[in-house]
Parts: sequence; C-alpha cells; structure tokens
Amino acid sequence: MARARRWDRARWPFSAFVLVASAGAVRLARAEPSQNGAPGWLTGYRAPAACPDERAFSGAVEHRRTGPAAAGDEHIRVRVEIARAPEPEVYSGVIEVSDGPERTRREVAGAACAEVTEALSLIAAMGLDAGARSGGAESGTSAADPPAPPYAAAREGSLDPPRAAPVGADTPEDLVFGLGALAVAHGAAAPGAAIGMGGALALEWRAGSWQPALSLSAFRASSGDMLLAGGAARARFELLAGAAQLCPLRFPLHGRWALRPCLELELGQLSGTSSGSAVRGATTRSGLWSSGGLGVRGDADLWGPLRVSAGVAAVAPLGRHEYTFSPGATTAFQVPALDWRATGLVGVFF
Repeated sequence: MARARRWDRARWPFSAFVLVASAGAVRLARAEPSQNGAPGWLTGYRAPAACPDERAFSGAVEHRRTGPAAAGDEHIRVRVEIARAPEPEVYSGVIEVSDGPERTRREVAGAACAEVTEALSLIAAMGLDAGARSGGAESGTSAADPPAPPYAAAREGSLDPPRAAPVGADTPEDLVFGLGALAVAHGAAAPGAAIGMGGALALEWRAGSWQPALSLSAFRASSGDMLLAGGAARARFELLAGAAQLCPLRFPLHGRWALRPCLELELGQLSGTSSGSAVRGATTRSGLWSSGGLGVRGDADLWGPLRVSAGVAAVAPLGRHEYTFSPGATTAFQVPALDWRATGLVGVFF
C-alpha cells in the first residue's frame, strides 16, 4: 500500500499537466477558424466581388488587434455587409458586433471598397479587444461602441439593406464623359417646326455643390413642304448647326434623377428652297444662323451608364432672315424674334 501511495504522488504532476493541456486545447479549439477560413467570431460576411473576401477581412481585423488573439472571442459575434450604390458610385458597409445580449451597429461609407473594409476592420478589432478586456457576456458587460475612423461617415443604421451616403471628397471618377444620339424639334428654324437628329458629346463634374455639365452637339433639322399660291409653289427649310449647352447647377446633387437650368448657343446655316410652277426656277438661299437660349433639362440614369434626357428652351435668333419667292416677292418665312426648341437624348456615360 505504501508503494501505491508513492506511485499516486509521483503520478499527480503528470495528471495535472494533462488536465491543463486539455483545457488549453479546448480553448484553442474555440478559436480555430471555420471551414471557409474565417474565425469563429465572424458569423456573417457579405460584400461585392470587388471587395476583399472574408478571409482577408478577418486577417485585417487580427492585424489591428492590440490584445491577444482569441482572448474572450467565444463571446463576440461579428456580422458585416457591404453594398455598392451606382449613383453616386460609393460603397457602404454595416457592421454588427454582438457581446451576449448587447449589440452595437455602425455604418460607414466611402468612395472605395478598400476604404470601407479598412474602417469596418478597425471597428471589429476594437469591439473584440473591448470584449476580451471586459470578459464578454460572463461579466455582464458588452463591447464598447467603437468610434468610426475620421475619414468615414458613421451613423446608427439597419443591416437590411445598407444605404450609401454621399462622399464629400473629390475622386478621379468625378469627371464623367458621355456620348449620345440627339433628337431636335426647332420652332425658330421653319414655319411650324424643323425636326431632325444629331449626336452629342457631354462632360460632367460630379463633385462639389454645383456639379456643372457641358454638352456639345451637331444636328440637322428640316421642315416639310410649305404650300403657297394655292399649291403652285412650295418652300422647304433646313438648319445645319452646332450647339453648346452649359448647365451650371444640378438639383438634387445626388440621385438617379436630375433637373438642370441651362444656357444655350447655336451657330450654323439656315437654307430655304423654293420650287413649283409659280416659281421661276427652283432656288436655294442660305444664311448664317446664330441664336442664344435659356432652358431647362431633365436627366434620368435608368440602368448602369444608360441615360435619357429631355429639354426645352426659349430661343432668340441673332439674325432674322426673310425668305421670299418670285413673282410678287411673296414672303415664305421670316425668322421670328423668339421661339422654342425641344431636345431628347439617349446616351451612355463613363
């Protein structure tokens, strides 16, 4: 019996070592990552394909932690969702840090997904460190509400769905180019109206409080036959011109829909052609066309880069040509002092 007691005393240190090692193995097993490579505290991660995946996110979180990894992590749960808004093109992310019954939600937004992911990783790291220091749910305290980094706009929000917030900083994507097909109806270029088509090149600045837009276009518009002298004479008018449109303001500053006041300038050539039995030979007369205008334009970004625009303007021609035919010097058309112009555009913006 004495030998048995001596053997038990000799075996006790080995048994204690086995128990301590087993407890450590259980704690380390809790901190082991899941099958997809994410740690146990990351219970949900959803982001666009252009963003870092959950393994990269969790690695950034561990890199930012100031306390020992896996210390108290079994009480912390983190869920992250990142979304991209097409207009304006920003990324928004929402993070939920749960410590037992307590939950903290934060939302951040930025022009790049890497910026948003970095902000969310900092919030997650601070939440994990706070939970580790307080002992998690076992001590009855929750993770501290971590402040958002200075470059991100943070506010309390809902996870479903995250909404993008405007970013004040200018980015290279603020300068946008567009190409489109233009339809024109011009009331000042012919009796009734001259209708035609053309093309347009647009340039927009999507930053600041003004967000001006410049459009350059070229078009050709013509009228139908105008009957005179009981049908014995006909007249037709054609306008070939280029136009510049400057829209200095946008209402509202962000969104898929916009309304812009615009200044317009046209320069080109207006031609009138007469024919018929009452006319002594078919003739064509041309004159310089120039006009200024003030109008309003509405834009709708329907899907991706596709845009539809419509505008109307009051047009004041700078030269009032008069077109007559012989015999009798009958007046066929005189350019009015003030008339209208309507446009429609379908284009893409890059």
